Amino acid sequence: MITSFDTLVPPFDTYQDLQHYYDLAVKIKAQKILELGVGTYGVSTYAWIHACHETGGKVTSVDIEEKKHLFNDPCWEFIKSDDMALNPLELSPPYDIVFIDTSHTYDHTLAELKRFSPMVRPGGYLIMHDTCYPPVYEAITEFLCRNSIGEFNEIMVTQKSPRTTIYRRNE
Repeated sequence: MITSFDTLVPPFDTYQDLQHYYDLAVKIKAQKILELGVGTYGVSTYAWIHACHETGGKVTSVDIEEKKHLFNDPCWEFIKSDDMALNPLELSPPYDIVFIDTSHTYDHTLAELKRFSPMVRPGGYLIMHDTCYPPVYEAITEFLCRNSIGEFNEIMVTQKSPRTTIYRRNE
């Protein structure tokens, strides 16, 4: 078990939520995690990989920039691509967790939600980072109100900016 992520990764806006990511993945014994957006240091990736060490699962991360150099771990697969250009069949859904932290624009976030939320297994989790940004928040609201009414329930919002919101897909 990891007890303090802040001493293991560079201080970055995501590290305050890493324990939540790790704990959730371990609690549900996640076998498949899809991470859209790795960022500069792979901070969230680090938490997902460590959780998968506990669960025997695998993380598939997608980013438009090369990030393969960040980790050399058998629990991790990296795909260099724009997530919207991927053939969804290449990804082997369903996933226990889909984590989205990419462009933070309204149109892109809404398109990602439409494309990747069906890949969350019933009872699985959709995790959105940076939900304090108006374009991200508005895309989520639009998606939940028009495209998946009652399909996902908000179960947690971290209170520190930039905020992470966790949704659980109904079974």
